Amino acid sequence: MKYEVVFLDADGTVWDFKRSEEKAFLSTLKSYGVEENLEGVYRRYSRINELLWERLEQGTIKKDELRRKRFEDLFAEFQFKIPIDEFSREYLAAIAQGKDLIDGAEDICRYLSERYRVVVVTNGMKETQNSRMAGSTLEPFIEKMIISDEISIAKPEPGIFEYAMNAIGYKDKERVIMIGDSLSADIAGGVNFGIDTCWINPSKLVAGNNIVPTYEIMDIRELKNIL
Repeated sequence: MKYEVVFLDADGTVWDFKRSEEKAFLSTLKSYGVEENLEGVYRRYSRINELLWERLEQGTIKKDELRRKRFEDLFAEFQFKIPIDEFSREYLAAIAQGKDLIDGAEDICRYLSERYRVVVVTNGMKETQNSRMAGSTLEPFIEKMIISDEISIAKPEPGIFEYAMNAIGYKDKERVIMIGDSLSADIAGGVNFGIDTCWINPSKLVAGNNIVPTYEIMDIRELKNIL
C-alpha cells in the first residue's frame, strides 16, 4: 500500500455538522423565547459563522474571539436581548450531543482502520469534538484526534500536521494522506505540509490553480476506489 497513515477531517467529512449545527442552534434559540423567523435567523448565523471561520483559517481572528463574536454580531443585527456568553455555552453543549454522520462515514472509517492508521485532524472546538467522539460509533476506528483548539495551531498551518505526525511517532510524509471537504483548510494545509490530499467535493466546486488536490471525489464512499 502506498499510504500508512490517513489524516481525516471531522466536520463536513465524517460528521454531518450542518445538520447537528442547525438542530442545536434552533433548539437553543427557542429556549430563549425566539419563535419568529427561526430559519432566517439560522441562515444569517450560518453565514456570519462561515465568514469568521475563514478569518480563523487566515489567522486574523482567534478561536475565543470567534466563539463570542458570531453571536455578538447576530444578536446586534436582530436586536436580540440574549446573554451572549450564556447562549454560547448552551449552544456548544447542545451541538456536542449531535452525532449525525455523513452517509457512509461509519463504514468508511471501519474500512480505513483495517488498512491504515487513522488520525482525525480538526479545526473544531474542543467542547464539541471530544464529546461527540466519546462513545460514538466512529471512536473504535480512530487512533488519535488532534484538535486545533487544544494545541493553538489550526489548518491550513503546517504545524498542526507536524504535531499530528509527532503525536503518533511517524515521520514518512510520502506515506500520509489528508482527506477533507475544505479546500482552504484541509487541502491547502496538506499541500503546504507536503503530503498527498483527497478533496471531498460534493458541490463540484472549482479549485484554484494554487491549490491542487492529489485526488478529488464527490462522496466519501469513493475512497474505496483510491485507498
